[in-house]
Amino acid sequence: MRAQLEVDDGGRMKLTAFTPLNTPGITIFADGDAVTYLDHGHETAWRGSAREFAKSFGFFAAGVTPADMALLILGEPAHSDAVSYERRDGAVSRATVADVVVTYDSPAKVTVARGNQRLEIEQLERVATTDALRAPDVPAEYVCCPAPKL
Repeated sequence: MRAQLEVDDGGRMKLTAFTPLNTPGITIFADGDAVTYLDHGHETAWRGSAREFAKSFGFFAAGVTPADMALLILGEPAHSDAVSYERRDGAVSRATVADVVVTYDSPAKVTVARGNQRLEIEQLERVATTDALRAPDVPAEYVCCPAPKL
């Protein structure tokens, strides 16, 4: 699966996961503690807190914002004291927050694990910009409120 992960300096993050046809499958947008989840395949939308979201979407941890989790996935330090780091050979090799462990196999290969759930990520490209992220529009035909599941 291909995805695009964006984080801005204002504590906002946006994750878009694409289908095999390269159309958006899901969009997760968070502004601080407020999360919007869009499932484009099922035309559903959910809004709630980051804590509620972490309960049902396994790779986000309670105790840090979604933007902080995105920073960890990108190999950057989070803005939270809830994260502990392990170093090997002078570089961060692992970050742990609550029951989520982020392991850095190389600068471009990251593994996120929570219990028996495991997500391996290979970063193909990184781009920096000063643009602020904007919340996605929720299409009028989307049905409200089914809880998101991975």
